Amino acid sequence: AIELNPGYAAAHQSYGRGLGYFGRFEQALGELQRARELDPLSPLINAYIGQVYLFARQYDRAAQHLQQTLEVNPAHVLLRHNLGEVYLAQGRFAEAVAQLEKSVETSSEPSSHFLAMLGCAYARVPRKLDAAKVVDELYRRSKQELVSAFDMASLQVALGENEQALAWLERGYEQRDGWLVEIKAWPWFDPLRN
Repeated sequence: AIELNPGYAAAHQSYGRGLGYFGRFEQALGELQRARELDPLSPLINAYIGQVYLFARQYDRAAQHLQQTLEVNPAHVLLRHNLGEVYLAQGRFAEAVAQLEKSVETSSEPSSHFLAMLGCAYARVPRKLDAAKVVDELYRRSKQELVSAFDMASLQVALGENEQALAWLERGYEQRDGWLVEIKAWPWFDPLRN
């Protein structure tokens, strides 16, 4: 797509995000910066720039970038969600809960991923009963729609249930869960790496 249309911001955005999954952070940020040059007002591109900083474990840069972008786009749900994830990675659990709750509350229909990340923050605060409610909600949803094993595994790691997390990841592998291509990038799985 980039070869056919070098000015297509969405292609640079997707390519940059994909490079971030595989730890090619400098290239990822280069593609995302190019996307932002082409579409400077896109909150989505800025959300993904913050996410790649998160993947690179550059949490302070991620937080600063997302906070600045939220000043311009205070109602953008993904920016708020990504900032909550950065706070979660930084160990700023109360702030993570606040941002992730807002992202869930302001979503017209919060995704299972948004709920799972909120559950992770609840588990870390710790608000174990609230985290358990999220687990129950995700189980309920899984009977009616696809709930990513990636999300369930993230939540199990936050709850300290590493064996359950590994079981969910195995299930995700069997189901060909598309989220698993991102597993290298996300800090939620650092406790399982060895």
